[in-house]
This record gives sequence, structure tokens and C-alpha cells, in this order.
Amino acid sequence: MLDLPRTLRLLTEHRSLRQVVLKNTIWLGIALGFSKALEFLLTVYVVRTLGAAAYGTFTFALSFATLFSAFFDAGLALIATREFARDPRYREYLVGLGIFKAVVGLCVGAIVTAAGFLVTHSGAIRALVAVIAVYVGLSEAMNLFYAIVRSQQRMEYEAVLRAAQSCLLVVFVVGALVVYHSVFAVGIAYAGATGSMLVVVLVFALIGGYLPVDGVLAPVAIFRRFASAGMYLALSRMVGDVVVNADSVLLGYLGYFAATGWYNAAATISGAALFPMGLVASAIFPALVRAQRESFESFFRHWSMWARGTIVFSMMICVLAFAEAKAITVLVYSASFASAALALQILMVAAALLYIDALYYHSLLVFDQQRRMFFVQVTAALVNIGLNLVLVPRYSLYGAAVAVVVTRAVIVGQHIMLTAKYTPVRAVDGAMLRTLLISAGSGALMWLAMHVMDQVGGSVIEAVLAGSVVYGLSLFCLSGAGRGIISPRT
Repeated sequence: MLDLPRTLRLLTEHRSLRQVVLKNTIWLGIALGFSKALEFLLTVYVVRTLGAAAYGTFTFALSFATLFSAFFDAGLALIATREFARDPRYREYLVGLGIFKAVVGLCVGAIVTAAGFLVTHSGAIRALVAVIAVYVGLSEAMNLFYAIVRSQQRMEYEAVLRAAQSCLLVVFVVGALVVYHSVFAVGIAYAGATGSMLVVVLVFALIGGYLPVDGVLAPVAIFRRFASAGMYLALSRMVGDVVVNADSVLLGYLGYFAATGWYNAAATISGAALFPMGLVASAIFPALVRAQRESFESFFRHWSMWARGTIVFSMMICVLAFAEAKAITVLVYSASFASAALALQILMVAAALLYIDALYYHSLLVFDQQRRMFFVQVTAALVNIGLNLVLVPRYSLYGAAVAVVVTRAVIVGQHIMLTAKYTPVRAVDGAMLRTLLISAGSGALMWLAMHVMDQVGGSVIEAVLAGSVVYGLSLFCLSGAGRGIISPRT
């Protein structure tokens, strides 16, 4: 029988690195899985309620405001997570960092609102951009608090609060659409729900003792350390946001609002496929920092296990969505969104590349290579902007999707080279290559099984189930009963 008290202790105590990673992953998987599922269903509801053109208008405003999200954050959330994990004494500077972030957020919000006048002549869309900027700023404000609970590897607190935020967002948005049925009402709902949740988070932080009220301002040397490291991350993220959002902004700027809606509908599905990556990365990053502090051997052992698991899962999820893209798109939205299917197939290739990139991104960050990462993002942004300017006017949403794939390939290639050159990590080794070949072979058999199911008239659910079973069996057989993938290489 299940020993419930022992199980609960394993989900709250810190005993070993693997147990902590497992605990964090379980908590984030339960609560964030619930949150992401709610938000995905909410997006589907908004898309079906507003239609492609109106939803495209909303995502245009959201994408434009998100271009500036790195400045709202100032690179502090991830740097604070790393520094708080390295030295708990830095946690007393949380309030000072929060004050700095609030001042920066107000300035950036004003800049975003003013910049809205440059991208559209519509007063309604300008107002929507201003409201969405408030939402983005409030969201980034909460991430600084989450840095301290992540540094203590108490993901259970973050998970519960994020789940509560998703519930609040659903209530606000559904209520707004029922009463007003407008794009602007959706923007107000997003900002209102996030602002309300920020108050809840601050109250929780005060009650739980996570918000120190003494020693408000950090010494100049400490502040410079956070600010300088954060600056490079902020600039890198800003350029990364350009890569992510430039396509939607250009589509909206050209007036292709229906295509913008189709494109972002496809991106929502591919984004849902990225949830496991974000989950594991959030859980394992503080643990990798701790492992690297103890010994490189410990760090690489856990990083290598993560790498092999990432290859296996990313191949499976990419083939699943690629093979059933049209059926999935029509099932989730409606037949009117069938034009988004090809964009989804292309974006799933980009999603697989993003899974791989997460490995090298976090390893470079652990070894303080954020400055070099910035130049990677600059190169990628230039490639992305150039491709979008050439492809979007001619191929609309499909050109935007191709630009994303090429850009992601450029980023992954550069991150692999930087990891090999500037860190002690073996960026690509025999175990990873074997895993890639085995996963690719299993993926091909999986696609064949799904194609057969489609030909005999099986439903999309039956095809996905059949493909998953074939992938698992093929993986098991091709890897010699799983030893080449599952067993860590020491």
C-alpha cells in the first residue's frame, strides 16, 4: 500500500539532488499542468468567440507589447534565481530589487504606449496596446518573487499561486466576453486578473516571511552585480522577444489580421507542446546550479540525462503534431481554421529545436556566459527580421513560420558551439547521437503507423494512441531494451 506520510515528506523535504528535482517537477507538473490546460482552453474559447480577425487584433497588440517585456523584467528574475541559490544572504535585497523593477516598469509602460502610435492609426488598437502593456508589466513583477521560491527549490508555492492565477484569469476573461464581447474587454480582463493576483502574491510573501522588510536597498557593489548580469539577459531576452513576436507584429502591421489569428492559433498549439520543456527546465535549473557548485561530474551527469530525455520526448511530440496537424487544428478550433494546419506543421519543427536549445541555454547560463548569449540573440534577430520582411509579404503566415524554424536553427547551432568552446560541458557526445538516431528511427515508424490509421478511417485520438505505442515499442527495441537511453553514462 502507498505510505501517504512518507510520500508527502518526499514532496516537501529536500534530501538529495534527484529527489529535489523530482519533487519540483511533480509539483510544477500538477499545478502548472492544470494552469496551462486552463489557459489553453481559455485561448480556444477566446478564438472561437472572437473569430480569426478579432483574435488577430488581440495577438497583434499582445505581440507588440511583449517586444518590450525584457525591459519590464530588466533580466532580474533569472539572475536573482541564480544568485539567491548560490548565496541565501542575497535574498534580503529582494525589496530593493522590486522597487527598482517597479520604477523601470513604469518608464517602459509609458514607452510602449507611445510606441503604439507608430505601428497603427487605430485609436482602439492603441488603447489595447496600452492595456496589454500593463498586463505584461504586472506579469513580470510577479516573476521576481518567484525567483526567491525557486532559489529555495520550493516550486510547490509557485505552482499553487500560478494555478490560482490561471483560475482568476479564466473568471475575468470569460466574464468580460459574456458582458462586453470585445477585444478591448479581453485586454482589460488580462490586466485586471494579473493585478489582482499580484496583490495576492505580495500578501502571501509578507505572511510567509519571503518579503524582508529591513535592509531595503542593496549595497552598490551587489546592485551592480545584479544589474550588469541582468542587463545582458534583458538585452538577450529583448532580442529573443523580437524573434518570437516580430512575425505577428509584421502580419498585423500589414493588415493581415485574419492570418495573424490563424498563425497565433497554430502557435498556441505548438506552444502547448512546449509545456513539458518549460516544466523540466524550471525544476532542474536551480538543481543544476547546486550540482555545478558541488562538482562538475555531478552537473554533467544530470545534464546528460536531461539531454537524452529531451531528445526522446521532443522527437515524439514533433512527429505526433506534424502527422495530425490538420485534424488537431480543426478539432481544437473549427474548420474555418484549417488554413493554420500547415503553419502548425512548420512550427512543430521549431518547437523541437527549442527543446534542444533549452539544454545549451541553461548550461551557458550556469557557467556565466550570458554576454556571449546576447550576441547569439542579436544574430538570430537580424536573421529573423530579414526573413520576415522577405517571406511574410509573399507567403503570409507560412513565411512567418519558416522564418521561425530557420532562426531557431541558427540559435541552436551557435549555442552548441559556445557550449563546446566556453564551458567544460561535452556539447555533443556519443550517447546523445545514439539517442538521436534511435529516436529518429522510432519517429519514422510512428509516423507510418499514424498514416495507416488515417487511411483506414481512424480518429485523430486513435491515430495518436497508435503512434505513441509504436514509438515506445520501437524506442525500446532499437535501444537494446532501453539501456542506451535510460541508463546514465558516467
